[in-house]
Amino acid sequence: MQEYILPYILGVLIAQGISTIWFFSGFPLVLFSKLRILKKSDEVYTQEEWELWIASKSDFFGELLTCPICLSVWIALTVSATMYYIADYSPLFIVSAVLSWPFLMFLFFKKLENE
Repeated sequence: MQEYILPYILGVLIAQGISTIWFFSGFPLVLFSKLRILKKSDEVYTQEEWELWIASKSDFFGELLTCPICLSVWIALTVSATMYYIADYSPLFIVSAVLSWPFLMFLFFKKLENE
């Protein structure tokens, strides 16, 4: 069990890094522009405008991509599943990650909001 402590910490840091880049930078704007999903005619220039734009296009993806907790669950699943397949961890690693990393990521976001 102790061999999972370092991968667990590494995984939550990777997941938090991805989440921080998504919510605290212009990455979604750049990504959607490069994929030609977001057009210049949409006149979306800020993170807040992008969140309103994506929510108006799709209720499901709007909620998924703008809700930190919702997205953190899927990020945790993706990162932990990748680690599981690369390092041949127990399937319980994925379960524990999906059930706990979003909470830790939420605490980090709350800490950032207070500063």
